[in-house]
Amino acid sequence: MTRRKPTLTAAGRDPLPRRIKMPPRPDSPEQRLHDIVSTVGDWIWETNEILELTFISDRFMETTGLPPEALKGRTLQQVVLADDRIGVKDANASPVSFTLDHREPFRDIACSLIAADGSILHFTLSGIPFYSDNNMFRGYRGAAHNITPQLESQRKYHHAKKKAVPYQLAEVSRSDALKHAAKAKSHDEAFVIYDQNGNLMAASEGYAKLYPALDDVIIPGATLKDILTEAARRLEIKEAQGRMGQWVDEKLAERLNPQPTHQEIYRGGRWWRIHEQRTREGQVLSLHTDITHIKDMEASLLDAETRYRKLVEMAPDLTCVVTDGIITLMNSAGAEMLRADDPRSFIGKSFDVFVHPDFREILHDEIEQLFEEKWMPMRLVRTDGVVIDAELSALPFSERGLKTVMLVARDTSDRKRAAEALIHRDVQLQGIMETVVDGIITIDQRGIVQSFNPAAEKIFGYRAHEVIGNNVKMLMPAPYAEAHDGYLDRYRETKNPTIIGKGREVSGLRKNGSQFPLDLSVSELRRDGKSLYIGVVRDITERKKNEQALQESRARYELAISGAGEGIWDWDMHSDQLYISAKIRDLTGYKTNFIKAKSWLRLIHREDRGEYQRRLTRHLKGETPSFFSECRLCHKDGSWRWIRISGMALRDKAGWVYRMAGSVGDITQRIEFQHQLIEAKERAEIASRVKTEFLANMSHELRTPLNAIIGFSDVMLSGLFGGLEPRYQEYIENIRDSGSHLLAVINDILDVSRIEAGRMDLRPERISIAELIESATRLIRDRATEAGLSMNRRVPKDLPDLMVDSQRIKQVLLNILSNAVKFTPEGGKVTVKANLSKSNELTISVSDTGIGMSEAEIATALTPFGQVDSKLARKFDGTGLGLPLTKSFVELHGGILSIKSTPKQGTTVSVRFPTDRLVR
Repeated sequence: MTRRKPTLTAAGRDPLPRRIKMPPRPDSPEQRLHDIVSTVGDWIWETNEILELTFISDRFMETTGLPPEALKGRTLQQVVLADDRIGVKDANASPVSFTLDHREPFRDIACSLIAADGSILHFTLSGIPFYSDNNMFRGYRGAAHNITPQLESQRKYHHAKKKAVPYQLAEVSRSDALKHAAKAKSHDEAFVIYDQNGNLMAASEGYAKLYPALDDVIIPGATLKDILTEAARRLEIKEAQGRMGQWVDEKLAERLNPQPTHQEIYRGGRWWRIHEQRTREGQVLSLHTDITHIKDMEASLLDAETRYRKLVEMAPDLTCVVTDGIITLMNSAGAEMLRADDPRSFIGKSFDVFVHPDFREILHDEIEQLFEEKWMPMRLVRTDGVVIDAELSALPFSERGLKTVMLVARDTSDRKRAAEALIHRDVQLQGIMETVVDGIITIDQRGIVQSFNPAAEKIFGYRAHEVIGNNVKMLMPAPYAEAHDGYLDRYRETKNPTIIGKGREVSGLRKNGSQFPLDLSVSELRRDGKSLYIGVVRDITERKKNEQALQESRARYELAISGAGEGIWDWDMHSDQLYISAKIRDLTGYKTNFIKAKSWLRLIHREDRGEYQRRLTRHLKGETPSFFSECRLCHKDGSWRWIRISGMALRDKAGWVYRMAGSVGDITQRIEFQHQLIEAKERAEIASRVKTEFLANMSHELRTPLNAIIGFSDVMLSGLFGGLEPRYQEYIENIRDSGSHLLAVINDILDVSRIEAGRMDLRPERISIAELIESATRLIRDRATEAGLSMNRRVPKDLPDLMVDSQRIKQVLLNILSNAVKFTPEGGKVTVKANLSKSNELTISVSDTGIGMSEAEIATALTPFGQVDSKLARKFDGTGLGLPLTKSFVELHGGILSIKSTPKQGTTVSVRFPTDRLVR
């Protein structure tokens, strides 16, 4: 049988709060949080996941006289149901147990306990569940409020009401009613009572203070309807504006029919909780309780938790909270240390996952000892699988014993690697000595060789054992060998170095007696009070050969420059001296090699000087990679030459230009040739215009007799003056057809000439797109039928009209349709479409299933008199003017003609008209 815990009893009878002397304790985020919540409200409480109370603030003792430990370890059911168990056989069947079991928030659950002075204290508990970041239930947090004074006031009221005469309350004067209501002296409570009909029976003084604008109507006998009406008018309640009567009726119904819920309002700088209920006699009791301190406690608790999380996030080392082995909080430093992008990715994972298997058992067994120690060596596994060395520290978190701990880890991999590097430094240095390409020789203060690396062996031809222990002067030719010992002696006495810390070129002596050039640098190393001298030598025989070759190449370069047609210039900006080569001196007439930069600028033609300076300035500012300009240069004799000048600036480490060099070339002949080409082009354009005018005039002269030939042929064929023999009938038809064809060619030539001469005038008029397409297809339909082709039209009815030259656009469609029929084999299809794009542009397209064209053939077809060479094309005569003329007509209207074609599949020709050609 489970043993019940004893009833709470007081340790003493002193009702006054006692000072509690607390031992010194270290400051920590948890302790700061504990101190904050312990100083606000009546008291704050917290449970663990099995609903056992784990924390009660110190103000619990100030209110009850009992230490907080009196309730710790008890479950909420045991505390909350202390009063409610009377008459209930199964405590777990109550609504409170249901709420707790389903992890729901609760508010104002009544409880009671025996205070230290033996009195019974009544209080309410309110709480909300809290969860970890991975949504695991962690327990409840909440506040307790002592309601003993309120219950005592209610008890006194009911006792007084039983003695009162029911119908005399309405007749009590205002002053008597206020005196009666003022019996409740508590500053954190206020109440008002209405009868069944909404008449005010009594109100406390505190209630009237909550509504100072209505203090003259909150009197016994006043009706709730009148009070609500005055409230809406005086307080200018928005919800009542324009509907006061309806609003008053709604609020009257709410107040006289209270619901078992609470309402919280903010009035007069305080938070109030309103609880309304109906008494057994039918009156409505409205109790206002000041809960400002609870709101302050909630805000303080939230602020403390926020600051705590910020402190954890700001920690430079891995900091995490682990509950039952599961990570519930991880800071950014920890995520970076374990190579993860988001700290939240660790929430809900076991901390063991990131502990090396060799250390998991040690961590579990020694977690308690870890609380006492500062740091424990540990190995962690990053998310990418890399194992790192670390130190781990732990401390209990939120007074939850060992179930919840805070772990702090810092990466010691770099420190361990540094230690290992220090241990193996000598080995590494020895390896460097063995592998470097430069010779390294170490000597003592007497000049005796202490070390001689393999590179030195290769340079001098000696083995190390042949040199070590001997004087280093054996590697020097005369006169360096004789002077070396004296140099060491002088340095020991004066400490005045001549080559230590500096590099210089010397001569070396090989084992075979040959001398060779060396680069030598010497440094001093102090060890155990003695000096060692380290010399680094490099054989520069090849470099010397290269320098000699460079000098020879430079000489050849200067010779080539002198013989080249380009002049060389070099501008030293510090001295403002401009070097000019002989070629430039010939161009300018100067005799000296150096001139001032300003003198050079004055030689530039005045019209070209501005552009020259602009380009030079842009390059000097670093905006262009190089400098280039073409301008006119004045000779001292007054003549002008065209030059091309180019160059590039040199900059120091700070980016400042200190030098600029380049070349100058004489381009006078090229400029003159360009002028000749321009003149020739202008002459050709004049000749083209003359040709165009000639063609236009000749076309007019040819059209007159052709019209006569065609006209008389039509008369003869019509039999106006008598019939003809069948043979002559055929001849005359050929004469008429040939004349018509020749007239069409002449008309095309005339149109091309007009367009080239800029004399083509358009006569725009409003036309219907559907009618335009219908007219063109009607004229071409017979030819399509004879060729065995099908012709389709897809033209929406709601298209706008076009403002164009109808004759020219109709000619455009006829040319495109004629080509489609001409170049489509029997059994093919020709389709005409029209549509309006999203950009409000009209497109008319003609598609066929004919022979198609390649990109090169399309370009040929768009060239005047150009014809695509195909077997099918040779069946028909043509001048090659149809498509070019069509394209010109479209462009004259501001439109665009495009051709998409695939050989052996077909061709689509599209004509797109701009928006300004559309008319609604």
